[in-house]
Amino acid sequence: LFAAAIFLGAGVESSFTFWGRSYVETYLADVPRAGAIAVVIFAGTMAVGRLLSARLSEFMSLRTLMMRSAILGVLVSSAILFTNSLIAFYILLALAGFAAACFWPTILAEADACLSVDTTMLFVMLACFGIAGFGLTPWIMGVMGDSAGLKAGFLVIPGLFIGLILVLTLERRIPN
Repeated sequence: LFAAAIFLGAGVESSFTFWGRSYVETYLADVPRAGAIAVVIFAGTMAVGRLLSARLSEFMSLRTLMMRSAILGVLVSSAILFTNSLIAFYILLALAGFAAACFWPTILAEADACLSVDTTMLFVMLACFGIAGFGLTPWIMGVMGDSAGLKAGFLVIPGLFIGLILVLTLERRIPN
């Protein structure tokens, strides 16, 4: 379950990182700089979001933090498909950065807390699944984008967040 969660979370990160610029250039602005700004916004809010996640983990469980982030992610990534404004896209992308921020480090921390295995081996194996999700997801979006348009490819992202909700719900039901 942790491998599936990190696969999905990494897929979210790479989806916005890889395709955000193209989305802006295809649907919102024809200036290349506007697409680059989208990448900076997502990366910046993800970095700030990771620091914020560390702070929030003092006040709530990691599971709660991940679940709330996934719900925010579903809402924001779904709304992105309906925006026609560059500024609105940037705002939604910033919120998506916050939503995606917690998953990689929090999944590692939660897995380490729940599983009695060698931490180094656990982190290596989970990182392998995360890297697979990071690489495979943009390719799937590209295939969908080639056949039905980039907006159709962006439908993958809410699906990844929904998958995270399902995996986190299953993981929550398994006693530690």
